[in-house]
Amino acid sequence: MSPDLIQYLNQRFDVSSRPPKASAAPFVTISRETGCHSFRIATLLHQRLESLMPVKWNIVTKEIIKSAMRELELDQQQVASILRAQERSHFTEIMKAFEHSSYKSDERVREILKEFIQNLARKGYVIIVGRAGSIVTNKIKSGLHLRLIAPLNWRIQSIMAKKNMNRIQARKYILESDEARMKLMQDFFKKQPASSHWDITVDNSRLSDEEIVEILITVLRKRNMI
Repeated sequence: MSPDLIQYLNQRFDVSSRPPKASAAPFVTISRETGCHSFRIATLLHQRLESLMPVKWNIVTKEIIKSAMRELELDQQQVASILRAQERSHFTEIMKAFEHSSYKSDERVREILKEFIQNLARKGYVIIVGRAGSIVTNKIKSGLHLRLIAPLNWRIQSIMAKKNMNRIQARKYILESDEARMKLMQDFFKKQPASSHWDITVDNSRLSDEEIVEILITVLRKRNMI
């Protein structure tokens, strides 16, 4: 984890306290349909931004968020379950609460995750990949939100190459992953996310990753965000 994020975690933010004032520091979120190249685009964008600006940017991924939650002493299985948008019964929650006096409900953990991501966004200079980042930061005015889409057949080919799956396996993986991603956004937003949550929606099959990054850079410049 980067020194900036470690310093942030060491402050042990109080999620019940008043949120910090929004700053003008920019941030970017990248949401995707399964099979699109979110992490590669985030990496290329990170390189371009650091070449253009005298400040350090960080990429915030699922792994970094899970590490942060571990630092905050949250149950890792519970965090992983929430990030995968897996349902847990009320009975399971009750039993967990009896087993551990420090147990936090799934809804409480979602609030902590939401506060953590929002605070990173307010601090700025981060690229948040997935994890409903565009949904939970949508009211913070200094962000640019990208949505990556592509035809199913293109995404199947992408997953087959990336995960060494056959076509049937890749299609099943995509459909299940897309459903889980949508469920995750609904868990945080409490209703079906709308296209208005994203500033830019791009077909990843029609533009190269490098071209998409240049679009983002252009918009960031037009908005005086970099």
